[in-house]
Amino acid sequence: MGSPWKYKRREPGNWNAALDWFKSQASTCQRAGNVVGAATAASNIGEILVKRDELAEAEPILSDAIRTMRASGFHDGAAYAEIQLARILLQRNAVEAADEILERVCKEFY
Repeated sequence: MGSPWKYKRREPGNWNAALDWFKSQASTCQRAGNVVGAATAASNIGEILVKRDELAEAEPILSDAIRTMRASGFHDGAAYAEIQLARILLQRNAVEAADEILERVCKEFY
């Protein structure tokens, strides 16, 4: 039967289509009880929102994804989402807070 998220060719840079795809993935994962998959999709949604400078919308999505991934032991995914959160903080000139996050992420992997 294959994956419900079978790759579909999209135009490069089509953020709306990517958001729709990740929202669909998150919903499907939630229905299946796959909280890590849903959190991963949420992290990708958050990243797109950060790239679109929709920081207020991205922050709670990323925070929830980080909490879920940390609680589930998916530290690589949580670290990636934390990097996106640090980008938000940098945009707000909260350099020290962003630096703390990035230092913690670096220490975790090195």
